[in-house]
Amino acid sequence: MRSVLFGVSGALLIGITALLAGYPLPTAAGAVGYAGLAVAFAAAHRCRSRIPLWLLGITALVVVAGELFAPGQRIAIDGVRLGEGPQWIAGMVESWPRLLLWSCVFLLPRPVLVAAVGTALCLIRDAPAGLLAWGVPGHVFTTALAVFLLVRRGLVLPVLVVAGGMIAAGIEARVISVGTPTEIHLALWPAYLALAAVAGGLEALTRRTFRKA
Repeated sequence: MRSVLFGVSGALLIGITALLAGYPLPTAAGAVGYAGLAVAFAAAHRCRSRIPLWLLGITALVVVAGELFAPGQRIAIDGVRLGEGPQWIAGMVESWPRLLLWSCVFLLPRPVLVAAVGTALCLIRDAPAGLLAWGVPGHVFTTALAVFLLVRRGLVLPVLVVAGGMIAAGIEARVISVGTPTEIHLALWPAYLALAAVAGGLEALTRRTFRKA
């Protein structure tokens, strides 16, 4: 019950912030997005790992800071409000599948498989077939490896690199230009793989050093 209340409260706070920032009342698609956020917050609260709460908390802080310091505009045309410029909260709401994935992945059995399948579902979109064929398998492998390193070796940084990049790409699609950040994210999976590997290596080395000390 506490997890449900936490989830509803988190989504409600984001919704109130959106209204105060001048966003219109959510459409049916927007309502689905807020419901997804509520489930993501609830799942993160229930998860034993604190990683989902870190990801959601950092995401919310960045989004609210963006609305405060680099807000977009809401323009009314014939009574309909349209967004122009960075739409931080809209980006977070539309990224609910990615947030939900990283909130639920450690609650379900076989987290490596869940992360791989969830990544594929989140990244398949309207993009050139060649880009999808290159990016989706690469990101699936990178995500599965990062989760494997967390589950088997206890390494946190690779997951933070991979999850943070995926969530940021979803939000940036409404902050920079629609679609482009997601396509760049698809193309640059080798960079994410390299960063995750380096972060994991540094974390493992640091732990060994402190253990010897």
